[in-house]
Amino acid sequence: LFPRGLAEDVSDGTIRQVAAEQKKTDERNQRAEREARQVAARIESAPVVLTLRVGENGRPFGSVTAIDIAQALEARGIRVDKRRILLKQPIRQVGTHEVVVHPHPKVSARLTVEIRGA
Repeated sequence: LFPRGLAEDVSDGTIRQVAAEQKKTDERNQRAEREARQVAARIESAPVVLTLRVGENGRPFGSVTAIDIAQALEARGIRVDKRRILLKQPIRQVGTHEVVVHPHPKVSARLTVEIRGA
């Protein structure tokens, strides 16, 4: 491993270097988690209202997906990746729905999505 550069001798210098890198990584992770908690608070602060076209019999045409919810959040200034919005299946009913959003692996937020018929 040594000739290929995959391992190093343990010395005081390498121990300090590894400790410094670990400290930077921990600080970066804490900052990301703190920012995600702020995003989660903004997500939970107000519901997202989306509209679906509805036929004469009250059945909606189409559905609301994670992409639609992500775009609605982005319109409010909250950027969330669509893969962080947990939907078992697209929403196909008019009404109020609860959706879980994970802006960070350790942080989750409950988003209220209100679907209105148009």
